[in-house]
Amino acid sequence: MWRPDLLAGRVALVTGAARGIGQAIARALCAAGADVFVHARTADQAADACAALAAAHSGTARPLGFDMADPAAIRAGFAAIQ
Repeated sequence: MWRPDLLAGRVALVTGAARGIGQAIARALCAAGADVFVHARTADQAADACAALAAAHSGTARPLGFDMADPAAIRAGFAAIQ
């Protein structure tokens, strides 16, 4: 059963959330009340995507910009979530 608070208190990381399928997934999670970490290749792209999500949904959206091909950047990104 759908409720706007279905995922309240849950945390999600969506990679590639600045556009396309990733953006749609982030939007759905945010609409369900999740705290969504929005990943994009750059911090600016992630911040822009977060601004759009935060304005439209009850969940929170937090930007994470890093290159998924860089192992050190991935570790730092996951550290930011914890």
